[in-house]
Amino acid sequence: MAFGDNMKETREPSQDNEKKSSSEILESILNDPNPHIETMQQQIHEERIRNAPKIVQDFYAGKVNQFDKGLFKVLVAKKSNRIIFIILILCLLIVFINGNLGNRKNLKVINGYECELQSFSYDGTCYASLKVHPIAKKKKLLEKIQEDPEHSDYYPLYVSFSGITQAEVTVPIGHDFAERLFIDEQILRTSIDDCDIIYITCKVKIGNSEEELKTKVSHKIQ
Repeated sequence: MAFGDNMKETREPSQDNEKKSSSEILESILNDPNPHIETMQQQIHEERIRNAPKIVQDFYAGKVNQFDKGLFKVLVAKKSNRIIFIILILCLLIVFINGNLGNRKNLKVINGYECELQSFSYDGTCYASLKVHPIAKKKKLLEKIQEDPEHSDYYPLYVSFSGITQAEVTVPIGHDFAERLFIDEQILRTSIDDCDIIYITCKVKIGNSEEELKTKVSHKIQ
């Protein structure tokens, strides 16, 4: 008898189990006269992990860093993330301002005064109003001028209202206004029979600056 015939290869039981395929594990479970559900689930789970990609195996082994819960924590976790987050917020604010204020034809700043045109129709009558007041920077300048008891600085204000019908016919509304502006807010109002008016326009001149405002007539339900 050869020397090699007396040598037997010894293996650990765990090595045999590792080389078992999914079909062999399933067959052994089915042939088990006393199967245990938890044992079956555990063996199937371990087999899936062994056959899974390395990143999945590392995850179950606790070798992968898990993110903190919460989107906000992730965004401010690092300095670079915080900078990107702030830039994103600023971009959203710019888009919001341009979308809501930039294209508003009924709101304009003329010579340091904010002018807002509003209009509505009720009970067969179309009403229009123009509100004029200085913006914050202009108001601070006017307050300094107002401290001088001998000041006589005023801004001439000229306003004329018109209506536009569905047939695109322009109809003058009321009379033209000629006022004086300084620091106080002024509201000019006028009205006209509805006459199928859908838009109101308003020419505003403050000092040497002139602009035209436009707004759609909203209808009030009686």
